[in-house]
Amino acid sequence: MSYAPKQLAQSYPDQSVLALREMILLGKVLSLESFRQIIFNPKLLPKEKQGIIAQIFTTNFGSNLINFLLFLLEENSLKDFDQILSEFKKILKNKNIALSGTVTVAQAMAETEKTKLEQDLTQQIGTPVVLEEIVKPALLGGAIVEVDGKTYNNSYQYKLSKLK
Repeated sequence: MSYAPKQLAQSYPDQSVLALREMILLGKVLSLESFRQIIFNPKLLPKEKQGIIAQIFTTNFGSNLINFLLFLLEENSLKDFDQILSEFKKILKNKNIALSGTVTVAQAMAETEKTKLEQDLTQQIGTPVVLEEIVKPALLGGAIVEVDGKTYNNSYQYKLSKLK
């Protein structure tokens, strides 16, 4: 049976901020070409792929996410994960559970900095915010934060363009 990304997102049993963090992290892993070559290798049997997933993810992810990932693999829906994640984000937003956003920075942030930024945004917006970090050296410094359709640009690149 084939499921739509929205159905799959709705079926995920844990609708929480932690689940969103795990799903975003999983999305990053699934976007790695080296991982995609392994998991979509037609020469590997489904049981072998399940073993690889269990071995890689068991120490870093909860059982809900691992079971969901195995289900997606079994249903041949893993290729649609970006759409599933997008639908999951919409569900959490509509239920006021969490908002997802991005923070674009010139160099990787310390985890404490990112957590502090998420806490500040959560306090301002009133809904928990989970940020996905994007590193873009061309910014020179500062940050661009995008949450719920709003952009807060505090990058050095933006400030320099205003001086011209």
